[in-house]
Amino acid sequence: MWSGALTIIGNFSGITLRAIWLFFCLLLFYFSQTIPIKRLLFPMWPYLVWLFCYLSLGLLVSPNRTLPLALTIGFYTIVFATAISILTSREEYLKLLANCAQWVLVLNILFLILVIRYPDLQSLAASEPATGEIYELARERFAGLWGNPNMAGYVCIISILLSTWATRWLAWLGRFSGIAIIYLSASRKAALLLLVILLLNMLIVQRRNAKAWLLLAVGFLAATLLLVFGNRLLGSSMANLANDRKIARIIDFSEKETEGGTRVDLLKSWLPIAARAPWYGYGLGAMGGSQPRSAKPRKELDETGTHNTYLGIWVDVGPIGLLGFLVVFASYIYQYLKSKFIPEVRWALISLMICNILILTVSHSHLFCAEGIMAFSLFFLLPTSPALQTSRLQPKIFD
Repeated sequence: MWSGALTIIGNFSGITLRAIWLFFCLLLFYFSQTIPIKRLLFPMWPYLVWLFCYLSLGLLVSPNRTLPLALTIGFYTIVFATAISILTSREEYLKLLANCAQWVLVLNILFLILVIRYPDLQSLAASEPATGEIYELARERFAGLWGNPNMAGYVCIISILLSTWATRWLAWLGRFSGIAIIYLSASRKAALLLLVILLLNMLIVQRRNAKAWLLLAVGFLAATLLLVFGNRLLGSSMANLANDRKIARIIDFSEKETEGGTRVDLLKSWLPIAARAPWYGYGLGAMGGSQPRSAKPRKELDETGTHNTYLGIWVDVGPIGLLGFLVVFASYIYQYLKSKFIPEVRWALISLMICNILILTVSHSHLFCAEGIMAFSLFFLLPTSPALQTSRLQPKIFD
């Protein structure tokens, strides 16, 4: 499921997809008989209570038929949260999860080789036609088995953080594969998050490692010289690098070539809409935009989604719903800040926290899609999980 392969399976055979889901649910039920699921899920109860209120209020006030959406979000959250609680219940299970996450990245690199030979294969992973910003440059942005280049980059970031608990050689294989996929996906979000976690690694793990800081300084200097004198020294090779559309898109933080407007434009469009909303919001799914092709288009909304989950929650269920979410989210942030682990683990946890905080500011889908729910379940459960509390990686006194 983390690999995105279920999309392809579903496109070929709905019966096979339902059979896989049934097997997965039966497997969870089997493990729930031997593992105290309720106790393991207890740290997630604040979010689950908020989610129930959010879905209930959103259903009541929405003029559209949003019950299938609410049931899907609820089902995914319960199933994936249960799965993550099991996988973080023991140290060996967490290592298994981390290793599988690295193999997911390697599997998608192998899929890339097939896509290079047979470009039409990429369309098999798409869950919808290649239109809109997410699927722009469909043949130039590698979307992997996820069918979405932005989701591909996000999964790579979370998998790189999980490599902290993976087998050493596989961890490095996964990290290099993840960085390659981030470049090929041309995802600005993932590239920015990659820079953030690298900086955090230097500040938390390598803060006393003079050699690491020296290598960083040399690398930064070399990159600066390449940008300043590259055209003279390398000629056409440097020009080709500068014209690379993937690099151009990644460093284009102004989003001048983005279809549907920049994040700033969307913020300017949606803030007045949110301000005009009743105290209970516009209803579930409003953050996705007016949906002009639906049976009941929402003319009071902007056609493009909010691309900001915080603003989207306000639009869906009003300022009270947003306040509730921020209070719940702040409680988890506090849990992260007071956690005491060795630097490597603390880096992975702090990076997971910051990445999830940042991703919600540039997306309105990650909190409610399958991959996003799995990642946020990790965010909610990992710091207090038995796998970390009993791990040999945790010292008695944090230095």
